[in-house]
Amino acid sequence: MSTDTQEALEPIASRSWRFLPWFVLGVLALAVFELFAHPLLAASVFCLKFAVNDFRTAHWLWWRDPNRWRARACGLLFVAVGFWKAAVVNFGIFAAAIVYTLLSGEPAWPQRDPNAPAADFLEDPITPWAAPTVFAHVLEYFLGGVALTIAYSTHRKLWFSPRIAMSRKLDLWPPKDDRGVNWLGWFPALSAAAVPALIWAIGAVCLTLIAPPPRVNAKEWELMLPLLCCFGFMLTLPVPLLSACVQDKRNRYMLAQSPEECWGTT
Repeated sequence: MSTDTQEALEPIASRSWRFLPWFVLGVLALAVFELFAHPLLAASVFCLKFAVNDFRTAHWLWWRDPNRWRARACGLLFVAVGFWKAAVVNFGIFAAAIVYTLLSGEPAWPQRDPNAPAADFLEDPITPWAAPTVFAHVLEYFLGGVALTIAYSTHRKLWFSPRIAMSRKLDLWPPKDDRGVNWLGWFPALSAAAVPALIWAIGAVCLTLIAPPPRVNAKEWELMLPLLCCFGFMLTLPVPLLSACVQDKRNRYMLAQSPEECWGTT
């Protein structure tokens, strides 16, 4: 095969791979829905698509970086952020399901009889979605903490930007970022944290102003606002917390000012 033909086929292969995660996770989400008949749980599986790019970058950094401790710190950081992105999308779907239920009167997930007493944790219809979501949040906090601990103990500075994926695709080392924006800085981090905060605000306003429809279990619906606030807090907190930790000058300033400062030395 000629070089020109190979170059022409590479964009086609790239586009094919781009749609493969959507297909695989879509099929898996459909299987979960058929098995559990719970749309929110199926949506949680599909939300992992929004973390795939960061997971692939983390894998590339883990094996491409010649400095093993830096590879572990940066790789785990990208994995943690990937889980956070998927969780934000999942949280948005949860808030949208609440708003849909309030406005349409049709429950967006399985409900127990409206007159039934409040269920315990194992019987609650929201548990199949809430339990794995909480686990994902705990994993996200843990991985982010491990990444910070490695960077602190090995005196490494950190850089996070989705545009590092371009270096991964070109296998360009050290990684480059033509925009030069480290999302661990205050302004970008607070901008990201505003997304789950806004989702929480929309859901909380609707829950406060609109009465629950008659087809939902009133006792269980009373838990929706505390649950929404809990997940909103869990998603908003880690972003400014991570930014504050990497900029704590009393301990060690770990915020890289450029990709070169993070990966420019071995």
